[in-house]
Amino acid sequence: DGSLRDAEVVLEQLASFVSGTITEADVTALLGAIDVDALWTLTQAILDRDAPTALTTLLGQLEQGKEASQLLTCLLRHLRNLQIIASTAQAPSRETLRARLIDEPAEHIARLSEQAGRSSEPELLMFLQIAGGAYDLIRRSPTAQTILELVVIKLATRDQWQSLGEI
Repeated sequence: DGSLRDAEVVLEQLASFVSGTITEADVTALLGAIDVDALWTLTQAILDRDAPTALTTLLGQLEQGKEASQLLTCLLRHLRNLQIIASTAQAPSRETLRARLIDEPAEHIARLSEQAGRSSEPELLMFLQIAGGAYDLIRRSPTAQTILELVVIKLATRDQWQSLGEI
């Protein structure tokens, strides 16, 4: 997500610290990004309305030294990809469109399609609005972890939300 020069620096660092083939896990560790499997688990727990699993997964990443803002950024990107999948479900050229909009390998896009089927477009949009609204708060707050935990709880306990029609 940076410049080519940034990518070259990361590649040089990886080449000097990793013996053999550089893997996605190596890049994730160096950049301090959320583990891909943890991101899938976190998102799946949110979609399954499983707040304890979502919080346990989140806590595991925080205990590994991941920053709350980085975790939220990764979650936002993942939710955005799910929204794109859901929004393009009826498009005649959806595979081409998805490949252009989602910067992920084909197997990840297939997995995203499966995960997007566990929610609806309006629900995914609400997820994005809630998580996106918390982004500025997290970046400026000394209690970033607490805000992120509350976002995860809110998303995972959405059965208690009232629709506008109910209100």
